Amino acid sequence: MTAAHNIAWFSEIDKEDISLAGGKGANLGEMTKAGFNVPNGFIITSHAYYDFIRENNILDSEAKAEQPADADTAIQFDQLANDDEDIDDELYNEAVNVVKEAQKASASLLQRRLKVGYARAARLLDIMEAKGIVGPGEGAKPREVFLEKPVGPEIDPEDFK
Repeated sequence: MTAAHNIAWFSEIDKEDISLAGGKGANLGEMTKAGFNVPNGFIITSHAYYDFIRENNILDSEAKAEQPADADTAIQFDQLANDDEDIDDELYNEAVNVVKEAQKASASLLQRRLKVGYARAARLLDIMEAKGIVGPGEGAKPREVFLEKPVGPEIDPEDFK
């Protein structure tokens, strides 16, 4: 291996270096040693990737991003849903009400109920996911909704004044 542990020439690696070079890199090393006509080249080692992750604190930021929203009750979720300081879509609150009522969230549901295109529906879902209102997408399955469905008709506090 070269002095820099972040690169290795094909001629320096073989099948024993899979954890360092990956399968393709190790195969190229084996082919070079076997005399196949492989152009001169090198691989970036796994050490380079680990160093990059460590130096840029990527693991720390990933761990923070994966933590669940800090909301234990439906009231706190409602507050999150209504906290629209950074939301620039006038249909956001209506979209939240749609998924809250349906207890499922999908782009197609928002498209049908709000009469919007896919891009806008998907963006609304992304905002709701960022705010902890809905779970992450899992392929074609609807997303989980973390808000409780209202039991009765919505009560407007203005009615009691």
